[in-house]
Amino acid sequence: FFNEFVVRCPVPAQVICDKLLKDNIFPGIPLSRWRSEATNELLVCVTEKRTSADIQKLVQSLSQFE
Repeated sequence: FFNEFVVRCPVPAQVICDKLLKDNIFPGIPLSRWRSEATNELLVCVTEKRTSADIQKLVQSLSQFE
């Protein structure tokens, strides 16, 4: 099982984080913090502390950026 994975986003990951954090949703960490060429990459971590409903909320929230 993987706890962390990278999501390649259609818009800059920082834009997604800024928007979702206003809605009290922590979507992950923009990888551009460490690699400037990774502008649209988001590191997501899912652990046993997150419920299925939490994960669904994240997926639904991310879908607005398609």
